[in-house]
Amino acid sequence: MNSNNIFLLFTNCKVVKGAKRSIICDLQRGEFDFIPNGLATILTEHKRKTLREIKGIFDAPSGSTIDEYFEFLISKEFGFWGIDEDRGLFPDIDMTWDFPGTITNSIIDVDERSDHNFKQIFFELEELGCRDIQIRFYTETDFLNLHRIMSLLTHSRIKSVELIIKNNENLSLEDLEKLTQQHPRIRSIYIHSSSANKLAKINQVNGRGNIIYIEDVIDSSAHCGMITPTNFVINLPAFIESQKFNSCLHGKISIDTSGNIKNCPSTSVIFGQFGKTSLKDVSLRDEFTKMGGIAKEHIKVCKDCEFRHICSDCRAYIKDPHDLYSKPFKCGYDPYQAEWV
Repeated sequence: MNSNNIFLLFTNCKVVKGAKRSIICDLQRGEFDFIPNGLATILTEHKRKTLREIKGIFDAPSGSTIDEYFEFLISKEFGFWGIDEDRGLFPDIDMTWDFPGTITNSIIDVDERSDHNFKQIFFELEELGCRDIQIRFYTETDFLNLHRIMSLLTHSRIKSVELIIKNNENLSLEDLEKLTQQHPRIRSIYIHSSSANKLAKINQVNGRGNIIYIEDVIDSSAHCGMITPTNFVINLPAFIESQKFNSCLHGKISIDTSGNIKNCPSTSVIFGQFGKTSLKDVSLRDEFTKMGGIAKEHIKVCKDCEFRHICSDCRAYIKDPHDLYSKPFKCGYDPYQAEWV
């Protein structure tokens, strides 16, 4: 490598520095790799400097380590070597969050007592620009009910639906496959309370119509809020949104089993009863939007975590119930030790 060259990260590759280690997120491939904090410093505080300039900043013995750093970056295709004239080229991606709507996603919870007017719910969500819906059934349902609900979206602009359904003998795999064929908006169906974890159908082409059986018993909203690597979201829109907004509650509006309107069914604050209060009115209230503005940079411990911009969040279950900026209660990661506990 030429010591007069400069190293340029691809614009889709973003560095996130943590307390003990850092990561590079490849937002195009949906992957991340761990890197030392020393390399993160080089890539952020000394970016667009020549290799010679960078080595001049650090002690002489560090030269071989720096060479290894850049060899690693090249091998992972995180960037490329450029010349001095390239310093002003390849600008960073605009990290301004923008969405042509008020609400991006919604959760609707259902149990045996629920009496939701799905037609009106979908109409009001579509009016707010909502694109993704998750419907969680805590008690048994059947094909005809699911087909009826999904048919209400036939001419809707809502983009996708994820169904979480309780396993029961009246809902066969053939029924589920038929449902995904008739309703292409269905992104995934999770069958909870199953006898075993099983990937029954995974669509590798467009990621639609997946059917997954899981052993977990999901019988209430109390099962929400788990923070694990399997829930990491690595893409450009989510990464940009997380810079200034909450990675779970921003743009979300929910209806619990009783028809109460909330940020999330797990949160305690009720903003009205659906049918008596419109989703649009709730979405404009300052007390409703407040939760969506709590970014990871505001949250204790999370602000020092290398995963903070690809991780979900939970404000319903937190370490200190009296501190809204407390770490999620169901997160077992310690960024100061770089360990899951």
